[in-house]
Amino acid sequence: MNIELRYLRYFVAVAEELNITRAAERLHTVQPSLGRQIHQLEELVGAPLLQRSGHRLALTKAGRVMLTESRRMLQELDLMFERIRREANAEAGRITVGFFPGGELRVLPRLLPFLRSNYPRIKLVLHSLRGTEQIPSLQNRTIDVGFLRGPVGDDPQLLSEVVLKDKIMAFFPAKHALARQGRISLQKFAQMPMITQTEMETPALNHSLASLEKRAGVKFRSVLETENIFATLSAVGAGMGCSLLPSYVKQLVPSTVVGRRLDINPPPTIDLLLIYRKDDTHKLARFLAAVHNCFQDEQ
Repeated sequence: MNIELRYLRYFVAVAEELNITRAAERLHTVQPSLGRQIHQLEELVGAPLLQRSGHRLALTKAGRVMLTESRRMLQELDLMFERIRREANAEAGRITVGFFPGGELRVLPRLLPFLRSNYPRIKLVLHSLRGTEQIPSLQNRTIDVGFLRGPVGDDPQLLSEVVLKDKIMAFFPAKHALARQGRISLQKFAQMPMITQTEMETPALNHSLASLEKRAGVKFRSVLETENIFATLSAVGAGMGCSLLPSYVKQLVPSTVVGRRLDINPPPTIDLLLIYRKDDTHKLARFLAAVHNCFQDEQ
């Protein structure tokens, strides 16, 4: 049976309106043509789909079945076409990316040149979002992917993977005596006043520092909590204390702050995660491939 797609769309419009005039207006066609299409569909099906009484229409039992199945088929076709369009436009797509503040400096210097060379039609739209903001932004589709420290929760619709591991370094006021040393002893560091970030803002970093305390047998002395890395660096530069931060922060420090490695092996690290929606895996295939290619040596 060769039933054209337009027959189904015409029939659904007539079945929902139960009025040829209104259905013709809805379909932007003329009544005689629409009536012929419905008659041809009935001939193909081999059963009457509409009961006609003057200008009044009603669905037959076969017509009700036809309406249900036609709606289902048209919806499935629309979804199929949408998936095809998304796949076809993946390379040329617009991908909205969320970064925790400062995270762009860790990812973009490698990722952008690779995308320009290999997938020049991909357009990135960047948003600076705290880790706690990225999960809901992914869930409501404000962003397509996020780079964050974690945690990522247990939403089954989200996928996450470790992109790279950053070493944790000590940061001091430039004039501090320990700033002249090549590596910093954790025992000495633990004696200094420390600038930390709130648990709500940086849960992954705070978890790493707690693990480091246990591993080294020390207790850090926090004297000030800030809401972000930039406020932390300002406080360190003002001589209010020292801090332990991911190594990429070296690119952000003012002249009043210096970073030094910790004298402990292996050095403590913190993960940078990539998170995205499971149903966007195909859409993001080329972007994900680019990320894997750029950071495969840091897994």
